[in-house]
Amino acid sequence: MMAVPPMYDISIIIPTYQRPDLLDKAIRSCVNQNNSLGLNYELVVVDNSPDSSAQVLVERWINDAPIPILYVSEPRPNIALARNAGLAHSQAPMVAFIDDDQEAAPDWLDQIVAAQRQFDADAVFGVVLPNFETKSPPPWNRVAKLFVRRYSLPTGAPLPHGSTGNSLVRTDMARSRPGPFDPAFGQTGSEDRDFYLHVKKSGGKLIWCGEAVTYEFVSKERAKVGYMLRRYYRESQGWVRFHVRHSDRPLLTALHLMCRGLAQAGLWLVPAILLAPFTFPFAVRTKLNVVRGGGKIFWMKWFRLQFYKSSATSVGL
Repeated sequence: MMAVPPMYDISIIIPTYQRPDLLDKAIRSCVNQNNSLGLNYELVVVDNSPDSSAQVLVERWINDAPIPILYVSEPRPNIALARNAGLAHSQAPMVAFIDDDQEAAPDWLDQIVAAQRQFDADAVFGVVLPNFETKSPPPWNRVAKLFVRRYSLPTGAPLPHGSTGNSLVRTDMARSRPGPFDPAFGQTGSEDRDFYLHVKKSGGKLIWCGEAVTYEFVSKERAKVGYMLRRYYRESQGWVRFHVRHSDRPLLTALHLMCRGLAQAGLWLVPAILLAPFTFPFAVRTKLNVVRGGGKIFWMKWFRLQFYKSSATSVGL
């Protein structure tokens, strides 16, 4: 039997959860790409809400957009399942991921695909810049460093792993394991880093692209210190989990990372306690370092934070 050729050059996948206003902007940015490469591309929107809350919006776009748009319902709230549903419906040899709170720059698709072609990469990761609801960074992080993903690396530089917001991956590499995103990470996050570490360990070539840019909406809530403390704690837990999972000696790796966490938390604990009432930059830094260390120590399932279990959360965290 002859193989059926792919229908598109690339699929853009957007998982979403009950954020129609932001989703509308994300879709618009994907539809309005310059596409100077002449790519034949589709957009796959995966609605991860049990009540199919994005369906009306997406169907309106399906009727009006100049590119094919596919609506997919995955009613079980789990970011890994949502990403898997998008991959299952892709009809292209490459997929690009952006989150529902991101807007792609007009040349984003051209840049990320050009980098993939130039360096024959299996996965590419681009720049994420913040778009603050308050129009400016919070006082405790005035340069917005904690809200930016931009590395001082040339395009094509190798990366050890990555995250899905503003990324591209070969479809065959993405489907090289069952899942491919692990639902065990689906309510805590880090499913993307676990996935891309698998791609790397499978021989995949992961690279950086400094010209592919998306803009991520940062709400007032997400710019608060309390939110960032929870986020850093949760991310540190995930960091230990996926490194232990992919280790040849998981127990030794877990003990090593827990010891690192203990040293990190211990080093910053006293300054964090003394500066607890304050929110100037160094005071916040001490607290973030303590919770990052704590996440490495208390990474087991009994202590995990779940960011994807209610309508107040987002698949784009």
